[in-house]
Amino acid sequence: MLNFDPHRWIAEPEGAESGQSVATVATVARVHAEFENSVSKQGPATLATTATKPAGNPSVTLREWHSHLAPLDFDTAPDGFTLNRWRELHGDSWWIYENFAARAVRDGWSAHDLFGVFAPRPGWGGLCDRLQGARNLKMDRDRAAWSSWGVRHWTCRGAGDDLVESGLKLIWELAGTGNG
Repeated sequence: MLNFDPHRWIAEPEGAESGQSVATVATVARVHAEFENSVSKQGPATLATTATKPAGNPSVTLREWHSHLAPLDFDTAPDGFTLNRWRELHGDSWWIYENFAARAVRDGWSAHDLFGVFAPRPGWGGLCDRLQGARNLKMDRDRAAWSSWGVRHWTCRGAGDDLVESGLKLIWELAGTGNG
C-alpha cells in the first residue's frame, strides 16, 4: 500500500529531492503557499480573506470570532438551509471554537478554515461545514483529521482560500437571511 502524505510533500523545503519549490507544488495542488517561504503572489482569494486571517494578538481574534458566533440563532435557519443542517453547523462551529480555536488561531488557521460554509456543496467548506457532527477531531499546525462512520476525512490550513471567490461564506455571514 502506498503511504503518500501530500501535506508533507507540499511542505518539503525548497531544494528537496523533488527539486520543485513549495510555491510551484502549491500552485499545482491549488493551495496558497503564502505560509511558506515562497515567491508566490497573493491572489484575489487570499486578499479577500486577509481580514479573517489571524494576525497579531490571538485573544483579539478569538474575541472577534466569539462576537460573531454569539448572536447566531440555533432555531432560525438561513435561506437554503434545513433547520437540522443549520443546527449541526451551529453546534459544530461552537464545538470547534470552544475546543480548538485558541490553538488554531496561534497556528495560523483563518476564520474561513474553521467557520467557512460552502452552501452550494455541503461538506466542502471549512471545518464546521465538514465535520457533520463528528467529535473526534485532531488538529496540528497544518492539518485537521477526523472520522465519521468509519470514513477518515482531513483538510489543511488555507484550503478554503480558493473557495472564497466561488461563494465560501463565514457562518455568521449567513445568519441574517433566516427563514425561521
